[in-house]
Amino acid sequence: MLQAGYATIQYWCRIVNFLRLQFLKPFAIILNWYFDPPVFLVWNYIDKDPAFNRLQSSKSKRRVRIRMLENSDAERAVVQKIFCDGNMSSVVANFSPRTIITKASCVLCAAVLVVTIMTRYLIMGFLSTDVISNFGVVNVSISFAIFFIAYLIFFTLYPYWYVSEYSLYSLGTDMRDPHEHYCNANNNNQTRSFFVATTGSESGPNDEVVVGTIAVQEASAGSVFNPATDAEIRRVSVVPAARGQGVARELYKQVEMFVKNHKRFKRIVLSTTSLHAKALMMYKHYGFREMSRQPILLGGSICLVNLTKDIIQE
Repeated sequence: MLQAGYATIQYWCRIVNFLRLQFLKPFAIILNWYFDPPVFLVWNYIDKDPAFNRLQSSKSKRRVRIRMLENSDAERAVVQKIFCDGNMSSVVANFSPRTIITKASCVLCAAVLVVTIMTRYLIMGFLSTDVISNFGVVNVSISFAIFFIAYLIFFTLYPYWYVSEYSLYSLGTDMRDPHEHYCNANNNNQTRSFFVATTGSESGPNDEVVVGTIAVQEASAGSVFNPATDAEIRRVSVVPAARGQGVARELYKQVEMFVKNHKRFKRIVLSTTSLHAKALMMYKHYGFREMSRQPILLGGSICLVNLTKDIIQE
């Protein structure tokens, strides 16, 4: 019984997510038109680009290789695309039965229904009960219409705008040229690096496809972390076709080895949003503990979560 109810909820969640994507599509088109070519910005979660789905079909044969980012325009474009899509996933894939967005949506739904019914009752209060009862279906329809519009604005368009602003800011700073920022010897790269995970492509056994990214640097000045002793993990993203296969784990292992080679670092730290529920579970599985939460959107419904892990030097 419970499983059937949960499956029904998941089914409707998929429908809602599909509608949200259709709602976002014109905004994504306008954004890409406005910022292209000055800023590279493509939402694969919107345009359904299958470029990263041409991986080896057999998971058992897939081998992941971790290496440093190459200094090429083609690879820079790929990691920028993966970065943007990873951010977009926090907007379009957060409507599931257990997420805080769903709980906040239920509260909004109840509030909208109550306000709508009360408003219509006040407007039609002078009418007889029989006449009001004839408007029962209209009341419900209008209530759900208002709720869905409110939901699209507050829980889809607003987070989309926030993520877009963050993505554009990042593409104008470190992600504008990630190799220059993280790997260039003239940029203090002894405490920075950018790694990518690659695997084979169906187009040929020798062809590689970048399926994941991770960067590490000294903690940013002005953050809740200590730049003198903390190594900050950044730009973690894995393409959808390669998730659930240990790619993020291999990337993290590479970063941990890199950090342990720098004796001045005492902790590995990172920040992510509460929308990334699976990522938070993964980091805690790796030994990270939650340091603090900072409300960033919707009255604290979405928070910036700061995580830390002490380094055991060998």
